[in-house]
Parts: sequence; structure tokens; C-alpha cells
Amino acid sequence: MPSARKLAKTTQPQPISAQPKSFESLRAFYHSVHENERLEAIEVLGSMSDPDAARELIQLYEECQWRTNRLQMIRVLSKNPTQRSLEFLFKLAQTSNDIPIAEAAVWSLGQSHHRLAAHFLVHFYRNTNDLLKPSVVGALGQIPDRTLLKDFVEELPLAIHNQKVSLAKNLALTLGELKAVEALPYLQELVHQTANSELRLSALIGIGKICRTSQLVASLEPYFRNDLFQYQLFTNIKSQVQFRSKWRLEDYLNRIFDGPEMHKTLPYELSHFDSKDVKEGLKLFRSSHPLERICLVLSKLDFPDISDWYQEFFDLKNLKREEVEIVLRSISEHIDPKMIQPLNTLREHHPECWQEWLTAVSMSIPNAAPQFKEFFNSDHYSGLSEDLRILAINQLYNQALAIQSSPSQLQAFETILNGILEHDPSQAVQGRALRSLAGLGLSSKKAIQLIKQCLQDFTSGAPDVTLMPSCLYYLELCTERNLLSQLLLPLERMMDGNQIPVQLKIAYLKTLSALPELPAALPKLDLFLKQALQSTSSPEWTMAALRLLNSHPRVDLLPEVTETLKREERIQVTAIITLKAFADERATEPVARFLDSKQKSLSGRALDTLTSLPGMRAKRFVIDYLKDHGEDLEICDKIIRCLNSPESPSDYFSESVDQILKKFPLHPHKDGLVLLRERMAPQSSTLGRSGKVKGVDIQAIDQELNLKIAGYSSLEESIKTTLRSAEIPYKHRELFDEYVDKASSIVEYCKAVDLVMEKTLGKNLLFPKLENSLFEFQNIIHAIGLSDSYANAKDVLASLDIEKHFTIQSLPLHKMTLVAQAILNGKIVNEHFKTLDGLRAWAIMILLFGRRIQNRKPVIPLKSLTDDAIVTFCKRLMALQDIRNPLAHRQTVVQFHQIDAVRAEVFALLGLIQKAIG
Repeated sequence: MPSARKLAKTTQPQPISAQPKSFESLRAFYHSVHENERLEAIEVLGSMSDPDAARELIQLYEECQWRTNRLQMIRVLSKNPTQRSLEFLFKLAQTSNDIPIAEAAVWSLGQSHHRLAAHFLVHFYRNTNDLLKPSVVGALGQIPDRTLLKDFVEELPLAIHNQKVSLAKNLALTLGELKAVEALPYLQELVHQTANSELRLSALIGIGKICRTSQLVASLEPYFRNDLFQYQLFTNIKSQVQFRSKWRLEDYLNRIFDGPEMHKTLPYELSHFDSKDVKEGLKLFRSSHPLERICLVLSKLDFPDISDWYQEFFDLKNLKREEVEIVLRSISEHIDPKMIQPLNTLREHHPECWQEWLTAVSMSIPNAAPQFKEFFNSDHYSGLSEDLRILAINQLYNQALAIQSSPSQLQAFETILNGILEHDPSQAVQGRALRSLAGLGLSSKKAIQLIKQCLQDFTSGAPDVTLMPSCLYYLELCTERNLLSQLLLPLERMMDGNQIPVQLKIAYLKTLSALPELPAALPKLDLFLKQALQSTSSPEWTMAALRLLNSHPRVDLLPEVTETLKREERIQVTAIITLKAFADERATEPVARFLDSKQKSLSGRALDTLTSLPGMRAKRFVIDYLKDHGEDLEICDKIIRCLNSPESPSDYFSESVDQILKKFPLHPHKDGLVLLRERMAPQSSTLGRSGKVKGVDIQAIDQELNLKIAGYSSLEESIKTTLRSAEIPYKHRELFDEYVDKASSIVEYCKAVDLVMEKTLGKNLLFPKLENSLFEFQNIIHAIGLSDSYANAKDVLASLDIEKHFTIQSLPLHKMTLVAQAILNGKIVNEHFKTLDGLRAWAIMILLFGRRIQNRKPVIPLKSLTDDAIVTFCKRLMALQDIRNPLAHRQTVVQFHQIDAVRAEVFALLGLIQKAIG
């Protein structure tokens, strides 16, 4: 096999920092093997103010293969929030099967400081599970939004009592951000009572942002004086409180109205004072300062009668249009049902401001369905133009988005949208209603009826296709299996030359891509896809076809897909991604041309695809690439994790890895390269690479071990060598008398169990699962309470349902926490040698993920073992670890009977492992 590669014709990209900020320049790095390049490209993309940047990020999120980068994309979407990005984050926040992704989305919504995000989070807090509540509390503190202030104050003592550390910590910080005076007694009590240093510091920070009495803070000094960092923080907070204590209401009002700038939380300080005094103070400034500044202050106040203040401060009936808009924007900052009073006054006397009024209603009224129903049934709405009716639906959609976590409230909006489909004659308006139903995930009989008719009309050649894109969008988001036959009907007309707009063809392909499956024999679809893959087709149409084939590979179209590798770079990247899904070794040569591309996305995706393709040729390309880039840590890591064993025996691969190990004897990935060498070596290789076991003594040991251990002959050679070493004292008792230490035998027996766990459980089940479904492990970590830095042993025992097997003292909580942190931060994927460093670590992995916990299926399914048997197995592994550790250091063993018990236990465990995992 020649090792030379033809290089694809590409240009050398400049570093990201030296390039103009454009989508085209950033795309060269989206799929780079090197994380720092991907991260920088995502950061730059997130900072772009272009509205299409959010679209680009969301598409990249779907294509990205690195979980850390997906999490970063979620974070950067908060920088320039748009309707599209907020809807995407709402969807991710409600992802019940991936808690870390949901947490990241909630955090990003908080960082967006957007009112629609605040409205969504307020409803989401009331309907979400306990695992996400800490994140939602923190996000509402970042926005900041005081709607749930009373709920948070009531929740704090309950969280402390129930030892919900994360929730209590976030409540303390958020109540500080929101200047919640009512929370001071609880925060003060928390400092006095908790033994958790992080929780105590959170309470101190919260007190520092609320308190106006320096004596209260001074009384807390004994709790922080013994730690330098904590004491510095305490001193700074004490100084802030002393400074704040000198400020009077007049000082705040002067700073707010006459100062050069105003911090967003400064008006919250007014909540410390009596509402009557604040109202009178604001009246003094009302006549001498712009209405806009007064409205800005009112938007931050949440006194019980704040809705009345708008009617007292302003003559709502006689405001100018621009003044009405300012007042409505201010009202929009509240979420308060009593705001309906000033809103109704403004609507009655200023009907021309109906758009701004609808916005204010959707943002300020917790459930504005009655107001929207009345508006859409009014003569005012029916008299609006088509474009304005669509704008009205947009406002209704925003309100529905905010409350979508509450299905019972959402039903009223579904009724309104169905009414529009029923009675509005405009296809454009009907289309917007359909898209709204789709975005909310609402399945409507009326919508399905309308879509069926539209598909039939389109198929029969109806000239008006206005409604077709919206119908396809609905079917893309709300897949209807029973509509598959109707959905395939338009195929023939879709191929009708230039008469059908390209955007409609793209929408059609997106809808087909979303289907769970497509018929294998569908000649018309194949013909349609061939049209899309032609060199004369638009790039967007071609990429839509490639993405469909990525979801539903059609092997007969492999030649057409490989031809698209000759087009522009963004099509090349998409084609390489698609060829991975084909899993056909005929794609090897075309993809390999891009391994040495100067465009990092192309080379990165080419490497990823080649590591997954079948056939010796693909593996030859990858190993040659590894030889050329042996010093590149991220390329090494990628190949170590992803390259599978060759289909046929060949010494070329293992010898190539040997060369790298000899060239870089201190390689940071040495352990991984050794594993790769073993994986790529011919299965017949054993001691000395001769294919034969040397020595009569070794043969005798193997025969005896084969009798005592079920499946010994099928064990990997590294495990056999370890067991032989442990058995030598039994073979040569004359040398190993009472004057010779035999501790090394016990250490070797334990090492053999460790290796079997790594080779069977690790390689066959755990490591691939960690690589592809890390979130499943993270969900369980959250569910059992190990996501907190200071997990509570009693709660963990209860969550795992193992109180009858472990006590608080015997539970390896510290090691559990270390394993949990490695799973939560993702380090276990690339550093499993450091995390799974012995039998106790393996036992913890099985205890957490090999059993049914809280009605969740095991992430690592074990055969033939009940839950109780699995717990007993884990305890036996831990007991072996406890025996092994002192022997690996200073303890000695001189009597054979001390080894016999460990030897018998190891043989029994090896048999059990083979039965449950092998």
C-alpha cells in the first residue's frame, strides 16, 4: 500500500485573529482538530452583531462533534440575543435528558439580560425539576428580575433545611443581586449555622449587597478571620456596607437622576426605603427630569402598588405617542397581573399604539391569553392589513414562548392560533400561525388538515405555493408519521426545473431530513437528490441534500456525494461529514486527499471520517498521518480514542505506533499510544511477538490458570503476563519461603483485576459510552446529588438506595466526588487513566452507572446480576483495593495462607466479570 497522499487544492488560512470577521474566514476553523482554534472561532462568531451569526452558530451546533464546543456555543449565544437564538435556548433549557446542556442554556438566558428570557425563566422555575432550579435562580439574578423575589425568600430556609447546597448557594447570591431586604435574617442565620465554607461565603456576599448596617457585618467577622482569602473578602464587603450605610434616599435619587451614569441595579436600592418616601421623592424629580428616566426607575421597582404609580405619575389619557411607547416599555419590565389596569387605560385612549401595547401585555402579564383572545376576536384586528396581522401573531407567539413550560396555559394560545387558521383568508397569515404552532410543538388537527390540502394542491400543480414553506416547516418540527405518503407526493413537481423556487426545495429536503426514516427504494427521491448534488445547483441546495443523506444515507448516491468534494470548501466539509455516515470504504481515497489540507476544518473532518470508515486502507492513511504528526497532542488524542482495530492482521500498524513511542519516549500520551499499539496489533501476538509462549514453567502456569479461571485463554496478553507474575511464588515455593516477601503477588493479582476491568468493561462498554453519551452519566451525577462540591453522604446513600449495604462512614464519598467532577467537566473522556486509577474507582463507576437508579435504566448494562449482587460485587472490589494499598508501600507478606484468600477472591471475581461483562 503506498502511503503517499494527494493533496487537495486549498489555500493557507491566516490565523483567526489576523482575518476579517466573516463567516467564510471562520468556517476554516469550525471543525479543526485543535481545540484552541475551534474555541477562538466560536468566540469571534458569537461576538458578531450580524443577525445571521445566530443562524450560523445553531447550524454549527448541529454539526459539531465536540461537546465542550457545543457548550461554548450555547454560552456565546447570549452575547447578541435574537429571536432565533432565544427560541433555540428555550428548547435546550427544556431538554430533560441532558441536564448539563439544559443548565448551560439557562445560564446563557440569564447572561442575555433579555426580557423575553426573564419571562420564560419565571414560568420555567415554577414548572421545572429540582435539578435545574439552582441554575434558574442564578439566571434570574443575572438578568436581574425580581418577579420571584418572595418565592426565593421562602425557598431559602427550606433549601438550607433540606441541605440542597447548590440551590441555597444560588439563592443567597441571587437575593443579594436583587437587594432583597427580607432575606437578611435568613442569610445571617446561614453564616452562623452552616459548616460549608462555600455556602457561608455566598451568604456573606448576599449580605454585602443588601445590608446597610455595618454592625451586622462586623458581628460575622469570627467566621472568616482564620482564612486569608475569606477575610480579605469580608473586609471588602464590610467597607462597602459602611459606605452604603451613609447614603440616604436623597443621595440615591440624586445619583439616579443627576449622576453621569447609572448602574442597572442602583434603583433596586430604593426598595430599602419606605414606599411612600420613595414615591414622594420621585414626584419631586418628575417635573424636572425626562419621562424616560422616571420610567426607567419605575421599571426596576416592585412595591406592591407599583401599577398604581404609573397612573399617578402620568396622565395616561393625554400622553404623546412617543411618551406612550416609553411608558409601555417600562411596564414591560414587570411581570405583574395588576399591570393590566394601566395597560387597559393606554389601549383605550391610544389605539394607534396597539403593537407596543401587545408587546407590553406579552411581557408583563403572566398569562395574557384572555387579553390576546379579546384582541384577535376584535374588529380592530380584522381591520388590520395582512402584514400587521402577522405582527400581531408574532406578539402572541412571544407570550406563548414564555409560558411553553406550562402546557395547561399554552392550550388557550393553541385555540387562538387554530381560530386564525380557520377564519383568516390570507395564506401568509395562516402560514405565520402554522409556524407558531410548530415552534411551540403543538400538534393541531386543523393544521394537519390544512397541510394535507396544501400538499395535494401543490402536487396537482396549483400555482400559488405561498403556504407550502410554512407547511413544510411545521412538518419539520412536528413530525407526523401518518403524513409520510402525502409528504412524498410533491417529489415529482419538486424536480420541475426552475418553476419551483430553490428555497422551497431546500425546505422540502429539511423536512425529509427530520423524518425518523425514509423508504429504501424511492427512485424519485434519488433523482431529486442527484439534481441537488449537481455542480450547477446552488450551494445551499446541495448542502441541504448532503445533510439529508447524513441523516438517511443512500449508498447508490455515493458517487454523486464524492463529486461534491470538488466544489467550494463549505460544501466539501459537509460532504466529508456525510461520507462518515455512509460508512463505505470506497470513500477512503476521496476523503484522504483532505488530510493535509491547510483549511483546518477540512483536515479535521477528514481525519474524523477516516477513523470511522471500514477497511485497511482508511486505517493506513490514519496511521501514516499519526506518524507525520506524532508530536501533535490533539491529533494523537483523536486517533487514540477513535481508531478501531484493523479488519485483517497486519504488523504495520503496531510497528508504526512503536516507532512513535521510540521517537517520543516521554510522550504525554504514552499510555494511550501503548493501548493503541495493543489494539492495532495482530490478535495472535503474545510474548516476545513470536506468536509462541516460551518456557515450560510458563506453559504449566497457563495450564493451571486455565483450569481455575473461566475464559483465561481469551484474556489479552497483558492480563496473562500479570497473572503469571502473581503465580510464580506457587510455582517455586522453594524460593519463596518465610524469609521472602510475597506482597508483590497480591499487588499483581489486584492489578490483573484492574486490567480485566479496563479491557472488558472499559474498552467494550464504558469508554465508547463516555465518548458518545457523556450527558447520560452527567444526568445521574446531578440526580444523586454528587454535582455539589460538598455532597451529603446521607442523601447520596438514599439516592442510590444502598443504605443497607453502606454506612455514612463506609461510603467512599470523597472518591465518588472526584469521579463525579471528572465526569461533569468531561476530563474522564480524555483522561480515564487518571480518574479510573484502581479497583475502588471501577467499583464506584459500576455502583453509580451499572444499576437502576431512580427508575433510570443502567447506563452500563451488566448481565446476569441483580442490583444487590452488583452492590456486593462493588464492595468486594473495594475490599481488594484496601488489601492492596498498604502492600504496595511498606507492608509485607511472608505466609502463603495470606495470599491464598486474595488469590481465591481474584479468581472468583474474574469469573464473575467474565459472566457479567465479557
